[in-house]
Amino acid sequence: MESKGKRIIVVICLEMLLIFGNVEPAGAKDNWFLQGAEGFTAPISRPGQSSRGYSDRRPARGASGQNPAGGGSGGNQNPSSGSDAGSCSSNPTPKAAPEVMNYGLGYLPKTKKLWKKMKRELKESIQEEDKINVQRKKQGKASITLIIKDGIRFFAPNDQLRDKYHHAPDLDSPIPGTLVDDELARLADPSLYRERLETFQNKEVLPDAYVEQYGRDLRFHVLDPDTKIIEGTLGANRQANGGPPEIEGYHLYNYRTGFNGFFDKNGRRYRTGFETNRSQKIDIKTNSNMM
Repeated sequence: MESKGKRIIVVICLEMLLIFGNVEPAGAKDNWFLQGAEGFTAPISRPGQSSRGYSDRRPARGASGQNPAGGGSGGNQNPSSGSDAGSCSSNPTPKAAPEVMNYGLGYLPKTKKLWKKMKRELKESIQEEDKINVQRKKQGKASITLIIKDGIRFFAPNDQLRDKYHHAPDLDSPIPGTLVDDELARLADPSLYRERLETFQNKEVLPDAYVEQYGRDLRFHVLDPDTKIIEGTLGANRQANGGPPEIEGYHLYNYRTGFNGFFDKNGRRYRTGFETNRSQKIDIKTNSNMM
């Protein structure tokens, strides 16, 4: 009986190796999932998923009440630093292989084909992004997050991600200690637009590492098999009510999470993204429009 049990364990182990054998560990050399991830400890599992609905002013924290960067260690912004929970770390714990897919999505794609497609698009995105950012650095330009889905390239400049960082909780991105305790939710108020921009431009308040992680989380959203590309508009309702002209582009809408990212048609540049409410969901599905 004991021998039979051992054989069963061995078979299970072999099956796991066949499935995950091509995924390198977090500290592996030339890891294409996250460049420069070595030296950090990858989270074992993602904190409890938020209840979403940040458009209703949900506090800028995960559902567990902890900063998502804390990895469940009680809210410490960088568990490897040994700093106090209230401090602001410039290095949130990154998401690295092998947990990166499950941690980024909260689940595994339903089929092996979808899994392979995601891995391929993620690898292509990061490899091309690295080349682009080398050139942008030489030109003194801000870095970008590149996302390649279904052969289409979408660009999220880090300066735009910084300006839209008040939507980061909708993707459960890590939040620096300087913006917790409802401060990020307060700044999301449209009437505080100027104050929000000035605050987010201060890298002591919002370090680059958090903006970059927000970009990586946006990329996971786009590459999620449940996220669909919908050609449409942003701001058609505002235009109808005398507001600024609508913008043509692409909705990257996920019916499961309700998050929608919008990229304009002129350059496929990221404009905004947040978790949609009921009326916005209906607008996207029936009119291919948001706002």
